[in-house]
Amino acid sequence: MPLQSDDFRSQVNPSNHQESIAQYACASPEQVNTAIDAALKAKPAWEALPFEDRAAIFLRASELIAGKYRAQIVASTMLGQGKNVWQAEIEAPSETVDFFRYYVQEAWKLFSYQPTEQPDGTWNKMEYRPLEGFVYSVAPFNFTALAATLVGPAALLGNVVVWKPSDSALHSAYLIHQILLEAGLPKDVIQFLPGDAEQITNTVLKRPEFAAISFIGSTQVFKGIQKKIGDAVGKNTYNSYPRVVGETGGKNWGLVHSSADVKSAAFQTIRASFEYQGQKCSACSRVYVAESVWPEYKKHLQEQLSQLKVGDAEQFDNFITPVIHEASFDKLNKVIQDAKDDPDLELIAGGKASKEKGYFVHPTVYKTTDPRHEIMSRELFGPILGVYVYPDAEWEKTLELVDTTSRYGLTGSIFSMDPYATLQAKTKLRHAAGMLYINTKCTGSIVAQQPFGGSRDSGTNDKTGTVAHLQRFTSVRSIKEEYNPLDKVQYPSNEARLLHLWQEMENENDVETSHPLAAIRKRKRKALNAYIDGLLARIQFLESRLEHAQDSNAAALDTINEQVDEPTSRCSPENESLPQVDFNRSHESCMLTNTLVASEPQIRVKRYGQPTYLGHSSTLSFSKNVRNLLQQSTSVADPNGVSIEREDVSYATTLPPIGLDLANTPLPRLQYAEYLVNTVSIHLGSLYCLFNPDHFIQRLKAFYDERTKGVLLEASLWHIQMLLVFAFGESILSREHSEAGPSGILYFTRAMEAFPDIRRLCGNPLLSIEVLCLASLFMHATDMLQESYVLVGQALRLSVTQGLQQAFPEGLRPPDVEYMRKLWWTVYCVDRKSAALLGSPSIMRDEDISIPMPAIKVGDESQNAFATHVALSSHLGKILDDIFLPYDIDALFSATFALVLIDIIRPARELLWDLPRVVSLLDEFVARHIALAKTYRTDLQKLVDLHTKVRSAGYPAGQCITTTSELDVNSNVVGDVTITSRSGAISPDPIWCRFQDVESNLAPMHPETIMSVIQNLEDDGLNLFDATMSDEAWMWNLNDL
Repeated sequence: MPLQSDDFRSQVNPSNHQESIAQYACASPEQVNTAIDAALKAKPAWEALPFEDRAAIFLRASELIAGKYRAQIVASTMLGQGKNVWQAEIEAPSETVDFFRYYVQEAWKLFSYQPTEQPDGTWNKMEYRPLEGFVYSVAPFNFTALAATLVGPAALLGNVVVWKPSDSALHSAYLIHQILLEAGLPKDVIQFLPGDAEQITNTVLKRPEFAAISFIGSTQVFKGIQKKIGDAVGKNTYNSYPRVVGETGGKNWGLVHSSADVKSAAFQTIRASFEYQGQKCSACSRVYVAESVWPEYKKHLQEQLSQLKVGDAEQFDNFITPVIHEASFDKLNKVIQDAKDDPDLELIAGGKASKEKGYFVHPTVYKTTDPRHEIMSRELFGPILGVYVYPDAEWEKTLELVDTTSRYGLTGSIFSMDPYATLQAKTKLRHAAGMLYINTKCTGSIVAQQPFGGSRDSGTNDKTGTVAHLQRFTSVRSIKEEYNPLDKVQYPSNEARLLHLWQEMENENDVETSHPLAAIRKRKRKALNAYIDGLLARIQFLESRLEHAQDSNAAALDTINEQVDEPTSRCSPENESLPQVDFNRSHESCMLTNTLVASEPQIRVKRYGQPTYLGHSSTLSFSKNVRNLLQQSTSVADPNGVSIEREDVSYATTLPPIGLDLANTPLPRLQYAEYLVNTVSIHLGSLYCLFNPDHFIQRLKAFYDERTKGVLLEASLWHIQMLLVFAFGESILSREHSEAGPSGILYFTRAMEAFPDIRRLCGNPLLSIEVLCLASLFMHATDMLQESYVLVGQALRLSVTQGLQQAFPEGLRPPDVEYMRKLWWTVYCVDRKSAALLGSPSIMRDEDISIPMPAIKVGDESQNAFATHVALSSHLGKILDDIFLPYDIDALFSATFALVLIDIIRPARELLWDLPRVVSLLDEFVARHIALAKTYRTDLQKLVDLHTKVRSAGYPAGQCITTTSELDVNSNVVGDVTITSRSGAISPDPIWCRFQDVESNLAPMHPETIMSVIQNLEDDGLNLFDATMSDEAWMWNLNDL
């Protein structure tokens, strides 16, 4: 509210000191405290206001200043602060508007600066809070825009501000405050308090809520304020350490080298020294000129200064207008009078001053013979310039003078056309100016182009107009949100079993150095414990599976003779339609059967007969998870407690068609359809988020009630989703698989027939992603891996197109955010593991994902399982990407399992340390590789025969397998098998290249060295390819390895 006071003062027109511009009341200490209390009361609501709403106020104020009030604010600056029309126009409205708009933009950038690392199951973020308390802003007289700059950034970031305007610029400052209120600023957020500066400051600094000061003014005043703040901090006056942001004065310099463009340098100096009568913080007040160019430089100075008109600010043709007030005039006039008797000073121009009507000081230039004269070191803040002429040969000495003559460090100009001299000056004067100008004047910094500020006695150099300046008015809070609950207190290293194991493996004192693998064998033998017992139990389980394994050789021979195309690229523009799937065709037409798990692939044959190793999925892969789910039966009852038995489809109701030939698809009755949906929700809900059961059932009921034909793309997609859910439900409820496929294959087939072209997946992108991923999962469960790979790739690409991998805007409702997070992580997990299983790299980099994991509610087992699934996917993906790389057939069939095992030891250990919960699962993961190695051993000779037949069939490989025991420079012996290169060189197989001793971090070993190690193992009784060795002995020796 308006101040009520008996202490009234006037702001006078410096062009005519008999004319008053404004009258104002001075705030008393009591009124200052009342204003602070009002601001603090308004603070909670103001800082709680969204940033967009606060920014809108300042943007609206910018429009008012640039339009409605532009002429008024220019006139106020001209009359009240004595600026000519040009100087008033370029700073009062223009620079103020630039600052307000630019700070909104920079604040948005500041808020977007967030932690780059988001580990699985964790969301890290930074919250930019306003300061705890209020900000005190002390504004100068010389720039209307600076007053706005002091209060604007602090208030924009949610702070409340106590604003002490300059007595000599009160009218323009008051106008800015009124414009902000008109733009929508709450009345108590910025407290406008004119009055005695020292009295107001002392009152403010006694308040414990004082949080920061933003100051522009004289150096001595700022130092005094800093001392008072320091004393109060020592007395524990404040609630926190106050931020101190200040820009004070400067003894800014110009440096003219002998190579300079002399005319331009002289003109630039005049502008820098005498615009607004030298009353800019950045104004040039001392210049150093090379002796060789001084005569020409002096001539230009005198000619130009003699042409400059001095007079009232209202007259547009006046370049020089009055100084701000009588105290400033008296100080400057005293310097001029004292100079008349100073033998070290020579008057070059000006030397006149009068305050008969206004406070006019003519532009004045003195040449001094003393480089450390007061006129070269003292800040005068007026139209007086000191010049020192230095010998050309003393360039480096002059640089030292420029750097040390004054305690200020705000701005400076170098005029030189010599690059070396310019570089010397920039280097030597590194700290002499916070704003350095080359071949131009040292004033006139522009918002977003030259951030303003200097150091030394010139201020804290917080660079007005940058994010650095904004950061001074924020208090950042780091927030870490963890979604994975802690299930134990002790570290993995505290567990005696694991501690003993790793200590034994890392103990280098007991290592036998005969050869690397022998050392590993000894440490492993010593480390036999309960963990190894569990591993052996798993191996025995896998051995029992081997008894039922099918012989894969016949299928391999048939497959190699087929010509199968390469997998379809998932991201190429030409691949825009779904693959045509023959659902009656067995997946084994393009896959060889893994003898360990009959339904998992091992070899895929490419177009030219080149086979690629696919590897088998780990026990944690989504393939096995989905297959298990499809083979489970359930006895789930409906919510009313009535058990619902599986219904025969002959009693189902046939609905009108919704796609291609869908009319022939019998649909279950509504009650059983709901049962299928609930079944899928229970069994798949803990791993995947591909439909909302509640919303789905509501729409399902509406669909059954209406029995209408879906005509929109969204409706068509939903019907396909419905059929896919039915297919999953039927498959989960029944173990029976017909020749055509698992139960539910009819629903799935009709869904795929009705599936729209990929180009039409735009009506409802999220629903499209759900449908693509559901179809991919079902295909994978039925071992149609290549088709599944294409579909999930389409889902991933559509997810990236929708930006699901990035953090969502704050405007989205929380339920939407949670849903989209889950959907993204579901597609990501399925794609990553599917790509790894097919031996293809993931197309999505972890560093491109900024979306955090979805939140987990306490006790929500489904969410916990989902978070664990994502975490395992990320860690296992790194291992799977290494394991399932495509290998050349020669290298595949000749490499020993030891190489593959050693290659995965290190990432497996990293996984063990990162995820203690995986320890119990890691034994099965490794055991299956051991069993696979045993399969290689028993089938090795058959594979040799297979390769021979491939060669006879015209297989265009660059290598062949022969049976020989001779070792020469072009051969590598592996037991009784030799790989010989037709070109006479060893095959650059990635297995050989990556092999290294995991314990000693040795460099990669040459193939001949590896073969020598294996030969030593055979000599030591560990022959990996000895067919006469008993299974028990072989397994124990392999375990030792």
